[in-house]
Amino acid sequence: MPTFAAVDIGSNSVRLKIARAVRGRLETLHDDREVTRLGESVFANGILDPQAMSQTLQVLRRFHRAVQTYAADRVRVVATSALRDARNSRAFLDWVRSATGWKTEIISGLEEGRLIHLGVLANARIAGSRVLLIDLGGGSCELTISISGHIADMVSLPIGAVRLTQTFLHHDPPKKKELEQMRGFIQGEVSRIQKRIAAAK
Repeated sequence: MPTFAAVDIGSNSVRLKIARAVRGRLETLHDDREVTRLGESVFANGILDPQAMSQTLQVLRRFHRAVQTYAADRVRVVATSALRDARNSRAFLDWVRSATGWKTEIISGLEEGRLIHLGVLANARIAGSRVLLIDLGGGSCELTISISGHIADMVSLPIGAVRLTQTFLHHDPPKKKELEQMRGFIQGEVSRIQKRIAAAK
């Protein structure tokens, strides 16, 4: 029975799942997650913060030990919005490779949506339905229209929670004008796909 490990380096958190294939289904052996807010400085000034990189690397070393403990046959490591946008993402990926031996893929928003769709299909009974999937991450939000288990439409919007916080909310609690500007930006982005979602019913 093969064992697989998946590592997701997100803009807000880093996740690990180790699972074994049993009779055509995945049986979870180990789960781990930690918030490192890797994308926080990226959405403010375009580069990964050294402290956030260091903290994320510590978590990845822990994940690496777990992957070795469970003797995973295959490991896939993906990074999303923060590393798509950061000017110094290559340095971080080199650091990850030297510490763990893992080669990290920076995936597109659409690939992110495709993987989310596969994950939902594997764990929910939606194959015969018409469904709107919404994945709100730290840097982006993927909206996917799934019809009878197939992707009919998909878009990745730059409206993740960490990105919006860094871009618009400079006070705690936020000022009314900041919230208005953020809502206006979100509405502008969502309007790009609003009619397509409505038409899909």
